[in-house]
Amino acid sequence: VLAIHGNMALAEAQTGAGIYVAAQKEHLEQLVREKPGNYRLIIGHAAWASGQLDQEIEAGVWHVLPATAEMVFGVDADLWPLLIRRATGSTLARLVGAPD
Repeated sequence: VLAIHGNMALAEAQTGAGIYVAAQKEHLEQLVREKPGNYRLIIGHAAWASGQLDQEIEAGVWHVLPATAEMVFGVDADLWPLLIRRATGSTLARLVGAPD
């Protein structure tokens, strides 16, 4: 379990402007208990062999976008459709050499 959130005091790492990660039990419990702002809990596990993820990104299997607090925390029900539209546009722009 980990959380992405906007509270620097409960962070072990920063992943973008105003976006932090917590995985320590104490931080997760405090986020859930006190709700000091927006957060998303992520539960699960994925693993890749050495270099596999880089190869998959290069092959176009994954869409990679810069994280913004507005994108991560500002959308609820429509998050994934919005992200896939944004990612698809970004990938197409990269393929044709156009600005994103």
